[in-house]
Amino acid sequence: MEPGWQPDGSNQGAVGLKKWGGNLGGDVFGVSKLCSVSLTPPPPPPGELRKTPPDRGNCQYTHKSSPRRTAIPYHAEKIRDEIAWTNAMNLTIRMKTATEMRKALAAGGKIPSKPQALQLELNFGTFTQDSNKLSEFVHKNYGFPELILFLYTESVRPAENPVASQCRPDYVVVLKPNLTERGAPWPWMEVVGEKASKGDKDPLQKTLSYLHYWLLARPERKADAAFLVSSEGVTFFIAYQGNREVQCTLAKWGSPELQRLMFALVYRLYHSESCNWVNHEYVKKKDGNGDTVFDIRLNGRSPLLKDFKPVYSRTPFDTRTHIFVNPQSEAVVEGKPVTVVKDELARTGTRFTEKDVYERIHENGPVPGVAQPSFHHVIKDTLHGSRERRLTGLQEHGYGIMMAKTLRQVLEIMFDVLELLRYLYVKYRVLHRDISRGNIMFVETPTIPSKSEVEEHKDLCFARHLVNPLKHPNPLETSVLLVDFNNGEILDELQDDGHERTICTGTPGFVARAVQKGAPLVPLKRHFIVEDIPDAPPAYQGRHPERYNKFPPVEPKVYSSPKAVEQGWRHDLDHEAESVFWVLVYWLMAASPVNLPEEGIGKGAFTNFTGDHDERDDLISGKMKGLAHSHFKAVMPLIKSMAGILQTDRFWLPKDDPRNHPEYAGEAFQRLVLHFLGQHHDDEFMDHAIDPKNPRFVEMRPQVVTISCTPSQLDSAKQSEHQRKKRKLDLDAQPRDDDQLKKQRVDEGPGPSEKKEEFVREEDLEPEKAFPDGFEAKWTAGKETHRLCFKEVDGLGQVEAELVELLPEEVAERDKAREAMVEQEADESEEEGELS
Repeated sequence: MEPGWQPDGSNQGAVGLKKWGGNLGGDVFGVSKLCSVSLTPPPPPPGELRKTPPDRGNCQYTHKSSPRRTAIPYHAEKIRDEIAWTNAMNLTIRMKTATEMRKALAAGGKIPSKPQALQLELNFGTFTQDSNKLSEFVHKNYGFPELILFLYTESVRPAENPVASQCRPDYVVVLKPNLTERGAPWPWMEVVGEKASKGDKDPLQKTLSYLHYWLLARPERKADAAFLVSSEGVTFFIAYQGNREVQCTLAKWGSPELQRLMFALVYRLYHSESCNWVNHEYVKKKDGNGDTVFDIRLNGRSPLLKDFKPVYSRTPFDTRTHIFVNPQSEAVVEGKPVTVVKDELARTGTRFTEKDVYERIHENGPVPGVAQPSFHHVIKDTLHGSRERRLTGLQEHGYGIMMAKTLRQVLEIMFDVLELLRYLYVKYRVLHRDISRGNIMFVETPTIPSKSEVEEHKDLCFARHLVNPLKHPNPLETSVLLVDFNNGEILDELQDDGHERTICTGTPGFVARAVQKGAPLVPLKRHFIVEDIPDAPPAYQGRHPERYNKFPPVEPKVYSSPKAVEQGWRHDLDHEAESVFWVLVYWLMAASPVNLPEEGIGKGAFTNFTGDHDERDDLISGKMKGLAHSHFKAVMPLIKSMAGILQTDRFWLPKDDPRNHPEYAGEAFQRLVLHFLGQHHDDEFMDHAIDPKNPRFVEMRPQVVTISCTPSQLDSAKQSEHQRKKRKLDLDAQPRDDDQLKKQRVDEGPGPSEKKEEFVREEDLEPEKAFPDGFEAKWTAGKETHRLCFKEVDGLGQVEAELVELLPEEVAERDKAREAMVEQEADESEEEGELS
């Protein structure tokens, strides 16, 4: 038996595919007709752009817009599984006949007919053993050098998952030399599969998620196959990168179609290099540390870019982006060094390409702080005509903003990014339109341009020079590296009829609220206050007198009855500045100071940040409790001042108000940040190191269905939400009077003397919920040591209440939650008093 090979015995239970999501029934995959089924997704998770066009009032648009594309929901780094699941739920499942599926597996090559002498005995209980017999037959009779193994690895988490998911495919197919003690790493898998067993509520979701992960881990592949084993048969899937349509076919046990398809699948795995599923630019191998790296060919040459490690991948069914890095690379292309390669499956027919934007920015020489490309290479041999592969090489290698280790470093980077965005907007008429944590990089050694470059970019001045000109005499010294101009826009180039402008661009969580909404943000009140224009430090005034005169300090002003000003709304520079603000907020939420007690992120602040534009409005309005670690409490006034600048959309301000200008938000942010850097220059917290690899955790709280995405989280959320309706934590240890006790029992559960109708609220009681005899007395006696839950007692959805003993850690967690709720109520009362 091979290492990690666990045959699936026939004694394991199984159920049919009865709940596949949407309108898919248990036997729908038995039909041979061609049909198309779209999975019905759950309610949009937080951060997803709304699909119903909001009321835009009287705002006018200066550009036509393409049909709005729903953004991939944004989630925190520590909860990554839902990204794959959400992508999978947006896929379209298209049924294929067995003949069509066999042709798709041929993938432009040839697959011989199944030999008559080969008689397969494929069964549900022995699928792994039967598949390995087939693989051994093909290996011996067709002369392939290495054996392919089918492994049942239900309890093993494969290594090198591209998004650090902890998922565990039931089946893994791998070449024998690539097998390790823990199975096969994701980049070395040939196929993944799932087993629809008893208790598995949605095997289709898992299978599509595995397709997602596999495509993320295999940049050298254009397409992928997967399979789902059930009591009915084997369902085969084929997915293509950049395409949201997944082909599938169900072949039933004992049918000739199943034998032919399994033979075609195994043969294709052995002969994969001859099909059109392979990107031949990549040569995969392992480095000295055992990590997967790639040699990258350009223009069909021998390996030119060596030992590039994949560090980032996303959206395989959409733009399908992979990033490779080799800081020690000595490769030179067209006379320029290459340390980073970006491979993207871009849409054709867009107004601008990333190459166009880079060329505009660097047309008169390098601009400090902006990545410099080494080459642009376009590949047309994709499996779909609406996209083309674009390989872009970059000269500089940087680190993501989340790797910044001190608050001082982050604030300097934020200032420099704002300065750079304004400079690109004013001088080069370029908008980035996708500012996020992934596109703001920094270099370890700051760049110090030459005197000629300083003269060329005399309107540009970064933070270090303004804070300490003696130590940093060069005004262009910066560690910022701005990358990814794929969504960039050149403003002074007219739009023609063949290229429409897409309004909604950006990364969820960091995109400006108005851009996420697709319209200006309407003030919540009839009378609204516009914050004052902050004063500028003397160093800033002396360096930029024209900016200071353009935005002189002005007191706050009250406006009433907001009316749309006669101006076109569009994604503009002020929205870029707001995205910078959200990046700063995100860094603060994650920053955990070393050698200090851990503190969780406030659940309210985290929920608001990961929500849609309405929920982020709540954070802007001041609901920031627990946003930053207490060691960084001094920075919260700065964050609140910046949030105040964003409270009112400039769209509603008169034209003569200087705050109604695209440059104002960034200008105000720069002044506030510069003031903070000067006032706290010598404070310890400014240089206190944080641990980027150990971010803060989110405070424990009951899950809510609408913000849960993975199948397991969704199930837990539904249970938690039901339990939350049935009981309430007792925050007061003192005895209560009869009225209070009765009210408590209404929320918590049955008491000794109440009837069912009295201890369960009518709106919470569903007909199938049942409480067994004597349950009231058990609940009264054990409510401090037990928790109330409901279990299913039959297959018809009826559930029955039961008590489950609390574990010691659950008791401690409950007590901690009680204390936190008491403290929160006290804080809210104090805040209400201050507001009054």
